[in-house]
Amino acid sequence: MEAMKTYQRKIEKMMDARPKLFGLILRDMSLEGKDEVVQDPDYDVLSEATDPEKLWQVIVKTHKIDCVTSVDTVKELAAGKAYQSIKQGPFETLAQYSERIRETYGAYKATEKDPVDAPIDVKEPDQAIDFLQNMKYRWVM
Repeated sequence: MEAMKTYQRKIEKMMDARPKLFGLILRDMSLEGKDEVVQDPDYDVLSEATDPEKLWQVIVKTHKIDCVTSVDTVKELAAGKAYQSIKQGPFETLAQYSERIRETYGAYKATEKDPVDAPIDVKEPDQAIDFLQNMKYRWVM
């Protein structure tokens, strides 16, 4: 019973902190980022509820690639360039680099509207070659 009361207090504390977290996220966003988030159709509802989880979901949805536009062609071009120019960082492990290259390719694939009209479909063997070619540190056998 005591564990349930402790759990309930933690839940209440988190619920009380929601508006603060919501405000903190908004405070640290750029003006351009705020403009993108405010244009989301659900923004009024989540703003009224000061729901930081929903705000974060909208941020992720509106900030898929490093681009400050909603023009599909520009997004596609920026995502394609990001994928083609990806390199392993000097302090990046292979696992981190692999995850980053998968996320970048995923962001690029997410810019396509119609799978039939795909801008580039990089097959898995080609992705592996891109991965190996752009590694900063190579193992010599």
